[in-house]
Amino acid sequence: MHTRTTSTTLVVTAILALAACTTGGATEKADATASPSASQPLENQDKANNALALEKAVRSYVTALYQPDVATARGLLSQRCGAKADKSLFSNIVEGYAADFGHLSVKTFAIDQISSGEARVSYTVGLPNLDTTNEHWTRESGKWLYDGCTT
Repeated sequence: MHTRTTSTTLVVTAILALAACTTGGATEKADATASPSASQPLENQDKANNALALEKAVRSYVTALYQPDVATARGLLSQRCGAKADKSLFSNIVEGYAADFGHLSVKTFAIDQISSGEARVSYTVGLPNLDTTNEHWTRESGKWLYDGCTT
């Protein structure tokens, strides 16, 4: 029962925090300095914030891929993937995505696995052939970045 209550609290907190972030009512600075809920342990609040930051990064990356917004998409690549991605080729790919598929965005999102520094996510964009499962993300300098490039 305690685990279910904790899980429910995390989900509700995540939804409320996401709604606050997307409505534009609070600034990032205010979000960063907000105190955790008195009814929620700090560790759980950190996990919820980490998950929200990951989802925000994934949504930003996917939106940038299909806008196209090459600079934003490239800025959300891990150091490893950024070093591998030829700038001209990456730009052509991102521009091609928007031309071929239109302006897509994340429709559903799930975290498959998460730790403090690595995560696997799955999401849909409304086209089954582009829906993604078990995509690798990494945290560098406190920021979630796409790390699903081939090794």
